[in-house]
Amino acid sequence: MLSILVGHSYFLQLDAKQLERAKPYPPLATLQVAAMLRQTGHTVTLFDAMLAQGVRDYAERLASCQAQVVVLYEDNFNFLTKMCLAAMREACCEMIAAARRRGARVVVGGSDATDAPEVYLRAGAEVALLGEGLATLAELLRRLDADVGAATAELIAQLPGLAYLDGHHVRRVEGGHTPAVKDYPELPAWDLVDIERYREMWLTAHGYFSLIMAASR
Repeated sequence: MLSILVGHSYFLQLDAKQLERAKPYPPLATLQVAAMLRQTGHTVTLFDAMLAQGVRDYAERLASCQAQVVVLYEDNFNFLTKMCLAAMREACCEMIAAARRRGARVVVGGSDATDAPEVYLRAGAEVALLGEGLATLAELLRRLDADVGAATAELIAQLPGLAYLDGHHVRRVEGGHTPAVKDYPELPAWDLVDIERYREMWLTAHGYFSLIMAASR
């Protein structure tokens, strides 16, 4: 089984308007990915950028968990991931580079990685998931678990729903058949989030606490 760091790059500190608004939500889609990977037996660590001070916090988490694989999966349920996009992209690229310097394999996913995979691939990510990408991610990690040093070409062979760099060119592999994820976890990995920090910010600013929900799965 693999040691995997799952995270995202939406730093509330980089979005002055939303920081002042003080209504942060935990990254639900990221937590679902963490739960799915943990359910398959991998050792999963979470980096929640939402309330972090900056990329330095991520670097510290990366160093402490010694991840073999880093999965940066944006919260598709939260429209805020599109806010201050240039700053969040830059942060994500820094996070990718830091992971690669430590020898970790890097996979990215989310709406922006689907729309503009080249940014992330040229920063050092080996694979950008297209769309939700959960089944593709599960198969990629199955292959990495069999050989964590496998070449990118071996990892993505005949696997749809992703983008990768072929020399200097970005290749998108759309459609096709990917084995479905058999059993989604019943709940996201809520235990990996410091929920009390969220509660404190909400209560201090508004006197009540709110959480995001999704009924689509």
